[in-house]
Amino acid sequence: MRRPMRKLLLPLLLLAWPGVPAASAPTPLACGKPLRIAVPAPAAVAELVSVAPGPAWLAVHELGQDIDLDSGANPRAQAPLPPRFGRWWLYLQPGESLRLRRSWRNPAAGQVQLELDCSGATSPARDWLLRATPSLERTRKALPLGNDPAPLVADLRALEAVAPDAYSRALARHAVAQAWLMNGRSNAASAAFAQAAQAWRAAGAPQQALAARVGEVEDLHRAGRFDEVLQTLAAMPPAAGESYFAVRLDDVRCSALASLARAQQARGCYQRNLARLQRLGELNESLVVRQSLASVEQTLGRHDRAAALLADALPLAARLGAGFSAGRIHLQLASLAAERGHVGSALRELSAALAVFDSGLAGEVNLRWQANTLIQLAELYTELGAHDEAYLAIADALARLSAADARERVAQALEALARVDRARHREALALRWLDGAAHLYAALGEHDRAAAVQVDALRLRAQQGRLDAAALAALRGQLPRHAPALDLLGAELALTHGDRVLAARLLAHLQARDLPLGQRLQLARLRSRAARESGDSDAADAALRDALAWLDTLAQSTASSAFAQLLRASAWPLRSSAWQAVLDDADRGTVDAAARAWRWLPLATPRAHTATAQVAPRLQAFDRALAAQLLPALTHASDGTAQALLDTLAAAPSDDARYRAATLPELAQFQRSVPAATVVMAWLDGGERSGVLWITRERAWLAPAAAPAVLRAAIADLRASLHAPATPSATIAAAAARVSAALWPAQAPGAPPDQLVVLADKTLAAVPWPLLPWPGQSAPLLDTTTTRVADLVDGTRSAPPALQVHALIAAPAVAAALPALQVAKAEPGLIRDAAGAAVALSVARASRAGVLAALAEPTAIVHVAAHGMTSQGRLGYAGLWLDADASAPDAGSEGGEVGAGAQVDFLSWLDVIEQPTRAPLVVLNACQLGADNDAIANGSSSFAQALVQSGADAVVAALWPVSDSASALWVPAFYASLAADPERDAASALRAAQRRLRDSRAFRHPFYWASLAAYARLPVQAPH
Repeated sequence: MRRPMRKLLLPLLLLAWPGVPAASAPTPLACGKPLRIAVPAPAAVAELVSVAPGPAWLAVHELGQDIDLDSGANPRAQAPLPPRFGRWWLYLQPGESLRLRRSWRNPAAGQVQLELDCSGATSPARDWLLRATPSLERTRKALPLGNDPAPLVADLRALEAVAPDAYSRALARHAVAQAWLMNGRSNAASAAFAQAAQAWRAAGAPQQALAARVGEVEDLHRAGRFDEVLQTLAAMPPAAGESYFAVRLDDVRCSALASLARAQQARGCYQRNLARLQRLGELNESLVVRQSLASVEQTLGRHDRAAALLADALPLAARLGAGFSAGRIHLQLASLAAERGHVGSALRELSAALAVFDSGLAGEVNLRWQANTLIQLAELYTELGAHDEAYLAIADALARLSAADARERVAQALEALARVDRARHREALALRWLDGAAHLYAALGEHDRAAAVQVDALRLRAQQGRLDAAALAALRGQLPRHAPALDLLGAELALTHGDRVLAARLLAHLQARDLPLGQRLQLARLRSRAARESGDSDAADAALRDALAWLDTLAQSTASSAFAQLLRASAWPLRSSAWQAVLDDADRGTVDAAARAWRWLPLATPRAHTATAQVAPRLQAFDRALAAQLLPALTHASDGTAQALLDTLAAAPSDDARYRAATLPELAQFQRSVPAATVVMAWLDGGERSGVLWITRERAWLAPAAAPAVLRAAIADLRASLHAPATPSATIAAAAARVSAALWPAQAPGAPPDQLVVLADKTLAAVPWPLLPWPGQSAPLLDTTTTRVADLVDGTRSAPPALQVHALIAAPAVAAALPALQVAKAEPGLIRDAAGAAVALSVARASRAGVLAALAEPTAIVHVAAHGMTSQGRLGYAGLWLDADASAPDAGSEGGEVGAGAQVDFLSWLDVIEQPTRAPLVVLNACQLGADNDAIANGSSSFAQALVQSGADAVVAALWPVSDSASALWVPAFYASLAADPERDAASALRAAQRRLRDSRAFRHPFYWASLAAYARLPVQAPH
């Protein structure tokens, strides 16, 4: 069990213990006169001084409370265990003083016994403790991760073998148990505490024996051996009197009852112990019991009562300086918030919990509670579609756990893994994890937990059309806490079997409850389905729209744009359900199908909260951690990306909210804004089927498209053919034709338009549009049509930008572990020569601060030439490698060359999504920054689209790695076209640049020119 750290201060510092006044004049310590004093009140100090004529040994014994000793005495022997019964020997000089105070701000009573030995006689017990002190000290904290505690245990057993008396032998045995405990070996610790209890009884120390008994059963509980906890407690003789450790012992029984799903018994047990602890003045321990009682109330569905208990406990924890308890409270508040669908609050509470548990305040339980927090974080990431972040959190949790000593937590981790794999449609793997979790729970005797695993298994079988109604009914009565999940499954089963009455009853019951994010969205889809099957299309649409409005409110109200992006991506299943209904109705000849489909397209709305001053340090911490991970040769920093990401997502909202509930204008109004010879196209993913919404100035209509899986496979084949310039052009053309045929099998506009605007979609953003042939044509769109991918945004069109270009160049030297970009250094000259006198050009090294400042400038086009990177799966792992030397001279100045920095920094997706972009056009001559790295299951995580979403009117970026040498052709062609066009249309200029590459001898292969893509904002006047 954990002991507080004793501070060793120099004697001079004893004269001025800052901020803590002495309780009274120093108490004299005389030879051979035992002294027993009360432990000082919280924030008070007792000062004692030796009045012996010469050096003497002072024995100090704790009697019921932990104390801190400040003394410069040397030598000293100390045994700060068991808790509240530690012992010290201090060698004091005449007139030397010491101060003591209680370790915790806890008003409970306790005493300290002191005795000064001036005889000069030897003491075997004291000499043994002097020798044992270094080993005992090592049991007070965990060894570095991966270190085996066995050698320390061997040292302690050797000390036990030479102990001079029964008390010292018991102390050595207790230290063995403590060593196992601090290093996560719960099974070994439990057995060692049992041996220590016997040794303490033999030494005539009943309170120390009781402390060891607490350690024994607590470690049985940590190992998940709950039935054994109850059996062990039943076999123990009852503790005499009302003492701290007697209550602790009974509290383990309460915890075992809760773990065995005997919630009502556990509730009564905790309430009784809470009253006992308050009578004893044990406020610190009462905090722990409050949290346990709140957990039981939550299990019983009494969320308001649980929240009230925790709300009362948090300020008490702060007043008592109980950091570990505060961490547990934050973790429970996160669980409550998640169950109510308050995802932002849950993330903030988890971030606060991790900050506590990572600080080391949690002592021996540090790793286990870190793991608990990470498993809960993985659940939230799964609901938000950040699947790789969920995997990472689970892996991080498992690294902190032992399968032998923390089986319950390992089972929870396996459940979390199953949910991630279910979300990724890996049903077989998910069932395998669930089987493992169920096996562990069954081995622990947690039969209700094992049954609860079947809830997830039922969900999987429901997805496979194998839902078992009998199993569902049996679990419904057995698992009240899982009633919402089971009722959702029951409603789905009822709808499938045509029982609309049962479905309506279950859905109405669920509608009155607070639900987690995923369950709330599932409820909306089921309510929509039920209404539609009853013939009420308006009610079906309203169910989906209410859920979309709720998500939009959450997204607008968060202080993090990345979190808003995750929330908006969560809406995709709702839109998919709506589009499926629209496509089904269109088959039946519904006349307003196009207008109905239009209403379900996503519209980007501004956030209601402005970024706080803390955003920049958080983002820089993420970038530095990411750079350290990706280029470890540059730095020795540890990987802190996961914590920095959580801190960013969990940012607290500001107080300047400006909510703007917005919807798309009527389709006819939008059509009037579409230019002549322009076609706007949206792909509608209805899950099992899809369609295309075509919009021109004159008309709008729906057309069928291939099934989503067929289209995605065709796009993947096309992208695979473009991995290298060695693929024959005919092979690429055939793959492009297959994509065109899947997307536009029928009813496309007759002739290729001058302009094709593709509304942004995760699937379509991966398409190299200039390669595709128009239906009925053989030539690629590059020959006939300017293409761009656009986001519908709430706003007005901007005026064409002036031809003012801010070029930022980062072409690192070889020493920076990135290849030099020779042509990039020449790009400012290429721009100047191509655009001529019309361009106002400024040039600088591309540093992180410099690029962010340029993006915030509303008057200049930003051109960045640098290395880009997009790493699959991880949120934020896309961005630019930039010059880290902020003091390096700019281009044209003496002493430096543009872009030749030997050190690099990183600018990530998080930077651009979190901070406003005001530049009208951003040109990214870098690899892969148009590519989506699949970090968000149903949303975009492309660096280029993040710039559009944060405010850029237009962005040019590459979908895959680009050639530095090709820049010598396309960059001047792009700026020459831009200078000649009064509208400064980036997509048209990019088409000219791509044609220049295709018409060249060296870069005619599509690998070189089809990678480049144009992204834009498509403003609409949304009614508010």
